[in-house]
This record gives sequence, structure tokens and C-alpha cells, in this order.
Amino acid sequence: MNWKAIGSVAELLGALGVIASLLYLSAQIRQGTKASRLATSHALATAARQWSDPMQADADLAWIFQVGTEAPEQLSDRQRSRFYFICFSFFRMFEDIHFQYENGALAPELWEGYKTHYGTYVKSPGLQSYWEVRRKIFRPQFAEFVDGLSLPHVHRIDAMVSRVGGEDSMSPGAIDRRPEGGA
Repeated sequence: MNWKAIGSVAELLGALGVIASLLYLSAQIRQGTKASRLATSHALATAARQWSDPMQADADLAWIFQVGTEAPEQLSDRQRSRFYFICFSFFRMFEDIHFQYENGALAPELWEGYKTHYGTYVKSPGLQSYWEVRRKIFRPQFAEFVDGLSLPHVHRIDAMVSRVGGEDSMSPGAIDRRPEGGA
């Protein structure tokens, strides 16, 4: 038997083994990327629910967010302070979503939904007033993204007025007619 031929066959088998290993590794990486994206998607959905849970449980807090979003000047100092804490959490959550997307952990179609939903809030008068004061505490890439958003602000005041109680419920004298008691 020719040793040179045996050596060539062995080299060919070795090359095939390397190719098979690379194909297997590629499949594992794709599965890992998919699992990572699924975990990120689930974590972000959970964070969004947890962010809104306190407002669903506390009508006063929901009222502060609704009024603060559209007419922050109608909040008392105490209410404005609570509104700013809500804004901080809101922007941190949006920043995390943006970060996950930038780093490939969030599918583009999910990112578009988050960007549209949260982006319309960002354009509200109340969140804009917070952003003007606090934008420097966020990552520069996120700040540039928020500053460059061109989504329209969706006015939520009509829905809020109907829940709070009538046309004059947004007037300064109506500030204490909040649902379920008040802060």
C-alpha cells in the first residue's frame, strides 16, 4: 500500500472533520443567539409589565402619570416629584430596550414596536420637560437616539379627561378631584 495515498486520505478525512465541526459550531451559535433573543424579549416584556403594575394598582399614581405626561404644570411639587421618579424609571427601561437592540439581543420587529410605543410618550410635554433637565444621566448613544426621534406625540388627554371626570377636570381648580381619594 502507498503511504502517500494513505496520508492524503487521512488529510481529507481530517479536513472533513474540521468542516463538520465548523457546521456544528455554527448551528450551536445560531441556537444560542435565538435563545438569547428569546430571553431578552421575555425579560423586557416582564420589565414593562412591572413598570406599569404600580400605576394599575394605585389610581393616584396613574393620575399623576397621566396629568404629568400632558400637563405637568398642573401637578403640585409633591406630585411632580413622584412624576419625575416615574420618568426616571420610564427612561431607564427605554434605555435598556435601546441597549439590547443596539447589541443585537432584541429582534428588529420587537424593537420597532417598543420604539413606537415609548417614543410617542417621550414626545409628550411632561416627559420632554424631564428629559431637558435629566438627559445627561443617560448613555450618550441613548440621548442622541431620543433627541433624534421623529415620532409624533399621541395626545392622551381626551382619554384621561373622560376617566377623571369631565371637560374641566384638567383645570387648575380641579386638581384635587382625583379618583379614589388623592395624594
